[in-house]
Amino acid sequence: MCTWGKMGFIILSLFLLIACATTVSFNVEHPPLIDLRNVKTITVIPFEWDSSLRHENLSDNVTNALVFGIKLGDIAYIDSSVLKNVGEHLYFNYVDVYIKGRIVNIFYNDRFESRQESRHSDIITTTIITRTVTVDIEYSYIRAYNNEVLGYFNKSATDSASYYRTNRNMQFQGYNTHPQSQNMYHSMPNRQGRGGGSRGYRLPDSWTDNIAASAVTQFSYSMNQELGMWTSPEKRAIKGRHIGSAPGMTEARRLVGIRYYGRATDIYTQIFEDTGDIRAGYNLAVLLQLDEQYTKALELLKQIQLTLIQSGKRIPSFITKEIDQVTGFIESAKILEKY
Repeated sequence: MCTWGKMGFIILSLFLLIACATTVSFNVEHPPLIDLRNVKTITVIPFEWDSSLRHENLSDNVTNALVFGIKLGDIAYIDSSVLKNVGEHLYFNYVDVYIKGRIVNIFYNDRFESRQESRHSDIITTTIITRTVTVDIEYSYIRAYNNEVLGYFNKSATDSASYYRTNRNMQFQGYNTHPQSQNMYHSMPNRQGRGGGSRGYRLPDSWTDNIAASAVTQFSYSMNQELGMWTSPEKRAIKGRHIGSAPGMTEARRLVGIRYYGRATDIYTQIFEDTGDIRAGYNLAVLLQLDEQYTKALELLKQIQLTLIQSGKRIPSFITKEIDQVTGFIESAKILEKY
């Protein structure tokens, strides 16, 4: 009992440490994923123009979704109809950039749920078939005058809908005055293409098509980062909640928790200079990012990395990961300066 009691205490303590973790949140600005500076006009080449067409019934839906997404941006949209009888090598006469792509695949997964309820002399069985449809597409942004690919994207969109079927059967066991219910679940693996359902249920093709058409509307709203500046919400957990932490770490963490960031920065700076505690250094780098001092944060993290390498110690993954992220933030900031 004593052993289990200690184990339970340890588990509870770990849970409380995780639940009460001190975090820092900040936002980072990023340039568009596609460099569209000096691009004044853009269009989407209809997917239905693809000579190797697949899933023709959904091509128009995907095209419309991408067109809508483009129109949410600030670049003038040119109707693709002007390019219908024009060779790609002449597109530059009508538009600066065009998007060209195709539907890669459409597949679905069925999940069956059966509910049985006994009422008097009848057994009522309700079967719920939930169909989840996934649509995979790929497309590229192409500069018209030299056919340079500015960016390539491979995306998936998923949506679901349910179909209900009820059967009433006589119960030969006799009169039952107490209704009973039973739930049974069954999931079918992914099935390529469209068509009938499984387990004897023939579902209409149009039902699958409607779910797929609903799914592809999500592509419209996934294009904002490609066309314009965007913000990523960043969240970091403060390190140093372990036994044997350098003196002052607990107080600094408490100050971060009440947003006294300036005083916490001073404490972490002093601890790192005095002891070289890598967690204090990491926390200091996080607070520097909060103040948008990305270059200083990166220099500090690289200093920690170099010290560990020289001492032959393993570099914690949270240090290398943060170096990569801060490097990306700095590169984004440089690009943003040109906009």
